[in-house]
Amino acid sequence: MLISRLTESAMMVEFGQQITAETTAMIADYVTFIKTQYSRELIDVTPSYTKVMLHFRLDCNCYSLLVAASEQWFADHQQRYKGSCHLKSKLHQLPVYYHSDVAPDLATVAEHSQLTEQQVITRHSDKIYQVGAIGFTAGFAFLSSVDDKIAMPRLSSPRLQIPAGSVGIADNQTAIYPDQSPGGWHIIGNCPQSLFLADQYPLSIFAIGDRVQFFCDHQRRIFRSRGAVMEALEIIESGMLMQLQDLGRYGVAEHGLSQGGAMDLHAFCWGNLLLNNDPNAAQIEITLGQVSFNVLTDCTIALTGADMQAKVNGKKIMPWQTVRLLRGQILQLGYARQGLRAYLAIDGGFCVKESLGSVSTVTRNHLGGLDGTGQSLNEGQRLSKYGGNNVYHFQAVPARYIPHYADKLTVSIIESYQAEWFSPQQKQKFYQSEYQVSQHSDRMGYRLVGEKILPNKTTLISQPIAKGAVQFPAAGEPIILLNDRQTLGGYPILGCITQRDLSLVSQLKPGDLIRFSPLSLELFELELQKWFTFCRFFNVFNCGNEKKER
Repeated sequence: MLISRLTESAMMVEFGQQITAETTAMIADYVTFIKTQYSRELIDVTPSYTKVMLHFRLDCNCYSLLVAASEQWFADHQQRYKGSCHLKSKLHQLPVYYHSDVAPDLATVAEHSQLTEQQVITRHSDKIYQVGAIGFTAGFAFLSSVDDKIAMPRLSSPRLQIPAGSVGIADNQTAIYPDQSPGGWHIIGNCPQSLFLADQYPLSIFAIGDRVQFFCDHQRRIFRSRGAVMEALEIIESGMLMQLQDLGRYGVAEHGLSQGGAMDLHAFCWGNLLLNNDPNAAQIEITLGQVSFNVLTDCTIALTGADMQAKVNGKKIMPWQTVRLLRGQILQLGYARQGLRAYLAIDGGFCVKESLGSVSTVTRNHLGGLDGTGQSLNEGQRLSKYGGNNVYHFQAVPARYIPHYADKLTVSIIESYQAEWFSPQQKQKFYQSEYQVSQHSDRMGYRLVGEKILPNKTTLISQPIAKGAVQFPAAGEPIILLNDRQTLGGYPILGCITQRDLSLVSQLKPGDLIRFSPLSLELFELELQKWFTFCRFFNVFNCGNEKKER
C-alpha cells in the first residue's frame, strides 16, 4: 500500500500497479470499511482499478487519522486476498452495433492490429470482461482486459464530443460512454443499453467485480438516455450560460458522477455570507453575462464574482454588496468587464429540489438545475426563493477580499500523481512557459495552448482525478480538470493547483494567459492553513456530510 497527499483535502491510497481480481476485491472491501468507519471525516471516495482517492474534511486531523486507519486495515487484511477473489459477480450481456456509421475508429484499430474489421469485432465480443472501476462520467464502467492484439493507446488529444452509447478501447481497457462527453478512446461500436438512472438505486447497472460480455447486434438502435416559498425572479434573457449551483454533489463519485458546484468558491461563499444564507444555499452562476430578470417580489440580492455592469431599471448597482430589489423592477447584467463568471445570490436562497443531495447543475450527468435533469436556465422560467431572515452581518465585502480578475495569472501546483514521470528538463520548460486558455474550455476543464510537455511514460491505468489536476495527453498540451471533470482518467498528471488559486483560474476567459509555479513543502503548509481558515470562516466543512433542512 502506498499513500500520498494530492491537495489540501485529498489523498491517494494505492494498492499496487497491476489490474487483478485480488486487487479489485481488496479495493471493494477497503472502500466499504473506510466509508463505514470514517463517514464523518470523509466527504467523498473515488475508487479505481488500483487506487482509491479520499476527499476529507479539514476541521480535524483527518489526514493522519485516515493514513493510520488505512495502514492498519491493510496490515490486517492483505493476506486474505492472496490468490483468491471474494467479490460477488453478476454477468451483463450487452448488444453492440459494430459499424462505421457509429464507429469512427474501427478501421484504425483494424489497421493498427493488422486484422480485418470483422476480426476486431470477434476479438472484442468473444471475451468476458470484469468491471474494475466506475467513473469518468455517471455509469462509465472501466472493463479489462481486451485481447492484446486490439489494445490501443489513447488518442493524442481527446475528442470534444463522443456520442452516448459509444463503445471504446483505450490501452487494454474497453467501456461504453453512458452519455455524450469528451473522451480519448478509440470508438468501435455503439450500445443502446441505459447504464445509469438517477431516480433508482443502485444508480449504475454495474458494480465493481461484475462481468460484461458484448454480442454483435446487426441492427442500429437508439440510445435511451434519462421556509416559506415565493416566486422571486423571472428570466427575460438567459445569456450564454446560466446555471443553478451550490457547493457541489458529494458522496457519489464512486458512481462516476461529477461533483459540480460553484466554480469560483470564493465569490460563491461571499454571496451567501452577505445575505446570512445557509453556506450551501443555491445561487445562479452566470457565465459571460448579458442576462436580465423581472423581479416578482421584494427581495435582497448580492452579486459577486465578475463585474457585469449590473443595473436595476437602468441605474447602475455595485457588485460585492447587498442590493434591495422591489417587485416590478428589471435587473440587467451586461458583459463581464473582468473575469468570466458572476454569482447571483438571493436572501434565503433559491428554492430548488435536490438531485442526489445537491441542486448543482451538471449537464453531462443530467442532474441538478431547476427540473433536476441538468438543464441550464432559459428565458421564461421562474425561480422561487425561501424566506430570508433580513439580518445581515455585512452590507459589503471588505475591499481586501475582493479579487482582481486579471487576464494573466500565475498559479501554484502541488506536485503529486505521476510527477516523477516528468524529467527535470520537461518540468523546467513547463514552469517557464506561458499558456493560453483555449476556446475549447468549459466547466469540465480548461484546455491550454502552448509548449508541449512530454512525460517519460504515457501508458497509465485509469485513476481518480482531483479537482485542479493538470493532466498531459500524448499531444503534450496541458488540461486543467475542474468541477464537472470526469472522476477517473488515464492521462499522466503532474500535480494539482491549490484550491485557493482555482477560484481565480475559473475566472479566466478564452485567450487569457496562465503560468505555473511549483509549491514547496513549506509553502504548501501555509496554503493549507489559509484554506483551512477560509473553509472554517465560511462554514463549508459540512458540505456533503449534512443535508440542509427546510
